[in-house]
Amino acid sequence: MADDSLKGKISTFLFTSVLAGLVTTAFNYKSWSEQARLDLVKSSLTEAAQTFDEAAKLMAARNYHAFRVIRYIADPDQQAFNAEIAKLDAAVANWNLNYPELLQDFQFTLEIGPGGGLLPYSSFSTAGLEKRLRCNRPFDANNEDQPADWNSPTWLLASLHQCYIRSAIRRKATELRGKLFSPSNRLLTATETAERMQAIEPTIKELDDTISDLETHANETMVAAKKAIQRIRNATRTRSYLDYLRNW
Repeated sequence: MADDSLKGKISTFLFTSVLAGLVTTAFNYKSWSEQARLDLVKSSLTEAAQTFDEAAKLMAARNYHAFRVIRYIADPDQQAFNAEIAKLDAAVANWNLNYPELLQDFQFTLEIGPGGGLLPYSSFSTAGLEKRLRCNRPFDANNEDQPADWNSPTWLLASLHQCYIRSAIRRKATELRGKLFSPSNRLLTATETAERMQAIEPTIKELDDTISDLETHANETMVAAKKAIQRIRNATRTRSYLDYLRNW
């Protein structure tokens, strides 16, 4: 009888020890897994923030120098106009140089689902986009007839790029200046200058509107990127004990 009692106690002790070990191991693994998840999400947040900052700088430079060129169309100082053109050329070249990598960074750091994780990779093509896109309208469901994901930062960035190409600010500004001051070897009278200025003012207004639309689209793109970053931030929040147990 005593032997049976002793065996029972030993069995109970061994069972509880093994069970405690399993629970401890599972708890440690779950804690490690949660920490690994948080580390990965925080890394994604850093990458997304860097992509956001790079895009914001490139957009701001291109839009600003385009605006400056329009302001200098009617400036009599040809060198001043040329200087603004050179700055715009540099901003455009910088954008074009960085755009392919930026588009890829958007796709792999800012396409974030509701849970804060990266959405599954899918091929991204803008084929035919330049024909359907309406750059003078907001980037939303009413912009074009074909289906498009206007919540996608990547899609918005690609659309903005197409609108940059279509805007042709440099060429149009240079043509307008030529109409205003040509021929350059003859001094225009005040009346001639006023008449020519009046003739090109509607086109200058169109260019102003184009740049305003580009700034709006840049803002739309960055708002979508901010929402993606916020979803990542939400995923970095420490879960409550109850949530932790629910996800056990």
